[in-house]
Amino acid sequence: MATIQHTKNGPARKALVEPGKENPGAGQIKPKNPEVKKRKTGGGQLLKTPAEMAQACGFSKRTLSRLTSAKVVPVVRIGRLCFYRPEAVMAAIQRNCELREVEA
Repeated sequence: MATIQHTKNGPARKALVEPGKENPGAGQIKPKNPEVKKRKTGGGQLLKTPAEMAQACGFSKRTLSRLTSAKVVPVVRIGRLCFYRPEAVMAAIQRNCELREVEA
């Protein structure tokens, strides 16, 4: 039971848990699920988030965002969320690299 203790600044409540006893719900953080959530398109292909796709390509998320806004890399938009097909992104990057080599 909570009791009230008077201090200089006014009344203050004491903790509901007695000293020495642990509060079972306080300070516990649920661990993240180690399983990756699989997102599928209609064809059964896995989609990746921007962070996952950037890591797979070896880019930063900002670089991937710039390539997406320049329409070099194809993107699947669901609402305002962006998802990527790994095969399509790798093929687009490969095509773009080949074009740059021919121009040089």
